[in-house]
Amino acid sequence: RALRADWKIYEEEIKNLIHEQSTKFQSYFTSKRDTGAAGWKTITLMTWGIKAPYNLDKCPRLKKLIESYPQWLSASVNLLEPNTAIKEHSGDTNAIFRCHAGMEIPGKLPECGFRVKEESSPWERGKILIFLDAYPHSAWNNTSSGRIIFLFDMLRPEFAEKKDKVCIRVRGFLLLQLFAERFTLLKKIPK
Repeated sequence: RALRADWKIYEEEIKNLIHEQSTKFQSYFTSKRDTGAAGWKTITLMTWGIKAPYNLDKCPRLKKLIESYPQWLSASVNLLEPNTAIKEHSGDTNAIFRCHAGMEIPGKLPECGFRVKEESSPWERGKILIFLDAYPHSAWNNTSSGRIIFLFDMLRPEFAEKKDKVCIRVRGFLLLQLFAERFTLLKKIPK
């Protein structure tokens, strides 16, 4: 509710961040292998409880909002390039609700959308899609423009007492994925 109430302010800060010369979208290091989408890129503000001050400090109102909620674990701006699809995959934990707030949405279903399990949804500017990231999900953008969303993760209430444990486990898992990407020998280890 707090994000929706002042969405235009937060959206303006994020847009300013995107258009700043020193800010660049970066590919997810596992995106091509796990999801088949080299065109899925991000600007990190916070990841699994660790802030990225070089980006987050450029969005002071959003930073204040994020810091107001201890269950807020991650935040990023995500770009899905034109004619790109993210194949079905599951997230790193069932302890979060993943949220997508639409910013620049170049089309509606069926050309641009998102699917969790068997349910497809379009993104809409200023609207928030909330889902359990552990469920199989996919996304696609079959338009000629990029799709941009504000993505954030909120710890589910039943995991409140395990926040640090959840963050440490996911960070460890991501580190293993990074090693697997970087070292050929590890690529032979099953996911």
